[in-house]
Amino acid sequence: MRSVAIEDNRRTWTFGAVGAAALLGAVLLQVRSSRLNKKVAACKALSEALDKTVRDSSPRIFEGIVDYAWDRKKERCLASIEYHYKPCDPKTAKKNPELCAGPDADIGIYAFLDGGAKPLVMCERRYEPAAAACTESVYGIDGMLLTSREFPRSSSPLKDELFDRRP
Repeated sequence: MRSVAIEDNRRTWTFGAVGAAALLGAVLLQVRSSRLNKKVAACKALSEALDKTVRDSSPRIFEGIVDYAWDRKKERCLASIEYHYKPCDPKTAKKNPELCAGPDADIGIYAFLDGGAKPLVMCERRYEPAAAACTESVYGIDGMLLTSREFPRSSSPLKDELFDRRP
């Protein structure tokens, strides 16, 4: 009789331990998911703020595409921003030549490091002549620029078909 009671007691403790482990695992997954959701929401807010800052500085933007992602491996927010600009009219070109000296389209992939957006890849494109230039930058853990390199037009993320949509 006593061995049956001991066996029941062991079974109860085993089921209790398995249940507690499962509950703890579920709680830990919920906490991890909650933290990731907060990071993704913060990443979205940073990307939207960067977009607003860039748009406020250029009245020529007629189309913009903003995307963002949380890089789990490097624990950082990445934002991709692509802009297409209105061609400058002669009046604007005369009044504000530096505004019109910029590209007709550009794309930037930014990482948010140390409270600021650092460009990882920047590409510019002009309608006439059909030229593109891309620069890739590498930053250290402290946010300092370590190196940058240009890569060929054939590797540009700004594809030719995007330039058929002039305003």
